[in-house]
Amino acid sequence: MKKHGIVLLIAAIISIVPFVMADSSHDYTATIGSTSNIIITELDTSFSNCAVASSCDQIASSLNIQNTGNAAPSTGISAAFTTNVATVYGLVSGSDVIPGNNFELNNTALANTLSTTEIVVVGDLGAGVDFNIPADLAIPAGQAAASYTGTVQLSWTA
Repeated sequence: MKKHGIVLLIAAIISIVPFVMADSSHDYTATIGSTSNIIITELDTSFSNCAVASSCDQIASSLNIQNTGNAAPSTGISAAFTTNVATVYGLVSGSDVIPGNNFELNNTALANTLSTTEIVVVGDLGAGVDFNIPADLAIPAGQAAASYTGTVQLSWTA
């Protein structure tokens, strides 16, 4: 019985050795596409020190924009308010509205309609960019005292 066990062990070692010692090569290929990967992070969207017929303190870093891809997108980034009172889009409080053209992102006033406004040109969105954009709000004369909120939709084409 002991002999039989030794023979099996030797046979097992011999059958493994050629497999371990085998030589094989494989060629791998990779095709890297060109794509943008735009990431927008909300940093601060709350204005302070607002007074009627004045402007609020500017938010120096309202949104952060990054492109972690290896190419710029096809278009720049555009913005438009989706909140409105009747046909005027902007920041709203009940039936009152601060028209969108009193609001700036990246030093560019938005429209007070559904129209989009380009706030970042495509040339500024190359691979690896990482920057913050400011927001500013001017309060029109005679604006009702209230707490206003508004939703801005950002859009671009990858």
